[in-house]
Amino acid sequence: MARYRASIETLWTPDQAFAYLSDFSTSAEWDPGLVAAERVGDGAVGEGTEFRLVAEFLGRKTPLTYRIVEYEPSSARPVRRRSREGRAHRDAPLRV
Repeated sequence: MARYRASIETLWTPDQAFAYLSDFSTSAEWDPGLVAAERVGDGAVGEGTEFRLVAEFLGRKTPLTYRIVEYEPSSARPVRRRSREGRAHRDAPLRV
């Protein structure tokens, strides 16, 4: 299975970075494979929050839905999001 890992230096605190990266409506700003991203519904980001994203690869656009299935910003545990397009499920942890 392919894995992607990246790191950057920032002046943000870990809490600020976690808040930004766990709000997947910002994903198109930092993920070059995405052309659109939006949060479904209102309210704070947390467990159960869903996002609609559109990925583009080789000129083909693919809609994705992410749902946060674990969310603990004040601990060392990651955000886990699950994409469920068709029958495929993919857990992808976020660590800050």
